[in-house]
Amino acid sequence: MTIDPILIDVPMPIITPRLRLEPVRASFGAAVFEAVTESLETLGPWSLWVHKPEDMTLEAREKWLRENEAKFIRRDTLYMMAFERETDTYIGNTGLHDIDWDVPAMAIGYWIRKSRHNQGYATEITVALLHYAFRQLKAARVEITHAAGNAASARVIAKAKFTPEGILRRDHVLPGGRLADTHVYSHIDVSDVPPLEVQW
Repeated sequence: MTIDPILIDVPMPIITPRLRLEPVRASFGAAVFEAVTESLETLGPWSLWVHKPEDMTLEAREKWLRENEAKFIRRDTLYMMAFERETDTYIGNTGLHDIDWDVPAMAIGYWIRKSRHNQGYATEITVALLHYAFRQLKAARVEITHAAGNAASARVIAKAKFTPEGILRRDHVLPGGRLADTHVYSHIDVSDVPPLEVQW
């Protein structure tokens, strides 16, 4: 890497047919807290942080936003908020993380609030970020994972046409102390990414 990552151009927002993705920022703590609280049933089986009382407060969500706003500016990780364009409703978080700018390589993550499940938003976000990573950030590799048993995430990954790479056995701890395998997938160029009208 010959350029300092902080100088990398990361134009925002990312616009899809139904969504607007923009960097996380201060003052949205209440909106995020409301969406997380609404979604405990669907986040709970897969996310350790929602079981930690210290993380489940409005102040904790606002702190997370401010910390990750700074990380976005430094290009350490590119967390974003997703909004419905038609209603301007906050529907969840996404982003590019575990970034290695020397490759460049990065991973996609997301969660969608419960009231917006089963509407194709997770797939739309994932495909948009694939186009952005390869076309704007010149990525050589984009990874995504899901825990064994997470059928909803597995469906999104299949729709986004990721290639399976392998399984990390008993790789991490899920809520309740369960050890879970991690299924790993990747894209290495934009040629087999599903088409999507996306701009930034």
